Amino acid sequence: MNNKNSIIESEEILLPAYGILVATKDRPRQIEIFLESVCKQSFLPAEVVIVSAGIEINETIDNFNKKLNIKHVHSALSGQIIQKKIGLKYFSENLEWIAFFDDDIILFPDSIANIFTDISCLSINNNIAGMGFACNPNSTPVRKLRYIFLKKIFFSSDRNLGKVNKSGYNASYMDSRKIIETQWLNGISIWRADLARKYEVPFDKIPHAICEDLFFSYNNLKYGKLFFSPSSQFTFQKYPKQYFQLNTFVLHTYIQLFFVLTNKDLSVWAFYWKFLGSSINALVNTMLRIFKFPRDLLVVPKLFFDITSLVFTKKKASYILRSRINKKLMI
Repeated sequence: MNNKNSIIESEEILLPAYGILVATKDRPRQIEIFLESVCKQSFLPAEVVIVSAGIEINETIDNFNKKLNIKHVHSALSGQIIQKKIGLKYFSENLEWIAFFDDDIILFPDSIANIFTDISCLSINNNIAGMGFACNPNSTPVRKLRYIFLKKIFFSSDRNLGKVNKSGYNASYMDSRKIIETQWLNGISIWRADLARKYEVPFDKIPHAICEDLFFSYNNLKYGKLFFSPSSQFTFQKYPKQYFQLNTFVLHTYIQLFFVLTNKDLSVWAFYWKFLGSSINALVNTMLRIFKFPRDLLVVPKLFFDITSLVFTKKKASYILRSRINKKLMI
């Protein structure tokens, strides 16, 4: 496999050994397309660890064993977070970097080579903890001026690319056309192996990885700097639909409160102000669905009163995790 020195842009760069981690469930075709894009990389990984749940994908994996060094684990437990934790145990100790990828993306052929070129250049003056990849084309929806104005008022502005503000809101970095330092990275990113192995996200009981990338990456700022590489590109096999989901909004709100409470540099009151704006937006979205789902109209007010009670009674992060996040929410 191509894990030796490579010549990139006429400069000799020592490309380090790296691994890829993917969690997947019931999506054999998606993982097949993803692995095809990995095989086309100009710099192949030393190891690919796939943790699957649901449908067996042994036959799909077998088609790539000649080109890639794949370690496949089928788990009875499902959920991106718990599957990641399982997969991290299977990487060799000699890896320097571990990339986290979703199973429904396609990497551009020079994605990995480009990100290591950027890491090599930046490492001269920086202690790099992780670096994010760029979605091409950017799937961030175009917002109306009124929406942007309201986000700014309620501490949810995307103006400062890649920053996490006092409310815990994480601004997207995808609009940057140059390498920038960030305060968080999403789930399509690469990490120093020693930090990837410390993947301590406490949301094992959540089937979907809501805010896990924010929680993990922001906590790693204490170990090094984070950057975004616009030249290291991927695309989605099918772009996720951008629409309001009430259940996701409820769970996301509790996780953001937990996130703010676990980081003393953030502000619970800034979070609460942002939550007021989010509640207004959620209520409007819910009212638009009133004739189809009339019971949903009660969810936002109930959530509002619950969050207000949690904030004003100064409940601790451990209480939020135990009594809200890790339980089936009866909002």
